[in-house]
Amino acid sequence: MKISIIRTGSLAVVLLVAGTLASHGATGPSTNKENSASAQEHLSGLTARITLPNGATETVRLDGVGCTESICSRVLIKAKTAQNALVEMWFDSIVAIRDIREDGALFVLKDHSEQRLSLVSDFRVLYVAKDGTRKEKLDLAKVKSFEILGPSR
Repeated sequence: MKISIIRTGSLAVVLLVAGTLASHGATGPSTNKENSASAQEHLSGLTARITLPNGATETVRLDGVGCTESICSRVLIKAKTAQNALVEMWFDSIVAIRDIREDGALFVLKDHSEQRLSLVSDFRVLYVAKDGTRKEKLDLAKVKSFEILGPSR
């Protein structure tokens, strides 16, 4: 009887771990929201203007966001509210990310609403392309502001 319980428990743990690994894939955590059919309706590769702390601006193509090791999403960003609730926002619904600090930023949305959210570690590094091809990683906390200009041309 005890062996049967141990086998069942072990099998459950193996299935749980296998399911977790399959959902994360090789490029980091995936989200059901991003993998859904509706994600295909959202734009990736958006043109954006980045203002650096020294005031210099650069126009870039946003290829995605993630951690320092990999892109986690090409079409949405995750952040947390003051109540620690996870929020997912499509890049094409964001006008700008301003007042960026180490602990969070002010998200300005197309519907004219604003939300102060904390940055999630797996969604704080911007993957951008400069001059058409030169790729860079920028920590969002080290950027003064980030403005979405529209689809890349």
